Amino acid sequence: MNTVWYAPGEDYPLSREIREEVFVKEQEYPIELEFDEADENCWHLVLTDNEKAIATARLLKLSEGVFKPGRIAVLKEYRGKNIGAELLTLIIEKAKEMGAKELHIGAQTYAVGFYEKFGFKTTGEEYMDEHIPHIDMIAYL
Repeated sequence: MNTVWYAPGEDYPLSREIREEVFVKEQEYPIELEFDEADENCWHLVLTDNEKAIATARLLKLSEGVFKPGRIAVLKEYRGKNIGAELLTLIIEKAKEMGAKELHIGAQTYAVGFYEKFGFKTTGEEYMDEHIPHIDMIAYL
């Protein structure tokens, strides 16, 4: 497994491919909402397997010491192989390098247990992001 990082302001084509496949095609999230103004200010991480982009996530600085991992996606054929855990571990390490004290995520509700393994706790009530149920979570580092 190899990693590709795109710095804020750089184009992130491999990340785009995965997000379109997972969020737009598979989960039917509107493409006009998938790519937003936050993308310009994010670090984008892509994991590759034999040169094939298989997983992605982004990391946005919200304020001093507060970061938001997001758009965490693994291609369907690579799920169940701990790739999501590797991806999130790398995102958390990057956030710590940048001075993160806490991480905020908007998790799809089916994935709450996954995030809890990394120290995230739910906050607030479930809400709908388009047609997908989410809940906010925070981890203190």
